[in-house]
Formats: sequence, structure tokens, C-alpha cells
Amino acid sequence: MAKAPVILITGSDLAADAVAILREFELVFAGKQPTETQLIDLCHQLNPVAILVRYGKINAAVMDAAPALRVISKHGSGIDVIDQQAATARQIRVCSAPGANAAAVAEHTGIDIGLRQICDAARCAPACRILG
Repeated sequence: MAKAPVILITGSDLAADAVAILREFELVFAGKQPTETQLIDLCHQLNPVAILVRYGKINAAVMDAAPALRVISKHGSGIDVIDQQAATARQIRVCSAPGANAAAVAEHTGIDIGLRQICDAARCAPACRILG
């Protein structure tokens, strides 16, 4: 049986609805406030197809440590924590769920939108629209 593709989450938890949406993926939690070194090590070990950014920054070094990486999604707005130029150069899709932190209901809706984008991008990576 093939191993499920990995989604690395820069946080220590995820809403139950989000976990259900991502059931075909192996979810790995990096913990709250992971360092760059920790993220690089996890990417080397796991080679994730996606990173869901709740906390911290994703730079070129993190991206380079994950050759299978196809999408980085930011929980909430503010994709400035993702090196968009590096992502574009590596044909990695960057997306966000703006307003996901506004309230609990909005959080679940925003996460749902962002996670569905992750699922879509991870399944059809070559056809993804790249920001640039």
C-alpha cells in the first residue's frame, strides 16, 4: 500500500472538520512556533506535498528541503510570511484563507477553503496556477 502524501502543519492542532477534509493525507504537526531548522529537518524527513502555515515563516531553505512541495497555504491572511518569490521560482502554489481567524465559524469556513485548495493542488500539481 502506498504511503499517504504528507501535509506539514506549522501548529500543534487543527479543527476536526479540517482533519476530516484532509483524511487522505498524513498530517504532521510541527508544533507551535517551529524554528526554521526544525521545519527544514521535518521537510527533509517527510518531503511534504503541502505546508499549512499557522505559525512561523516559510522561506526558500524550507522549500528546498521538500522537493515534493506543491502548495503552501496560510491559515488566515498575510501571506507575507511565505517567500512568494522563492515559491514562484519553484512552481509552488501559494494560497490563503483570509478572514479565517475572525471567529470560530469563519475559521472553520476559511480553513475548509484553504484545505480544499491544498487538496486540489496536491492532486493536480502540474496543472496548478502559480502566483507570479
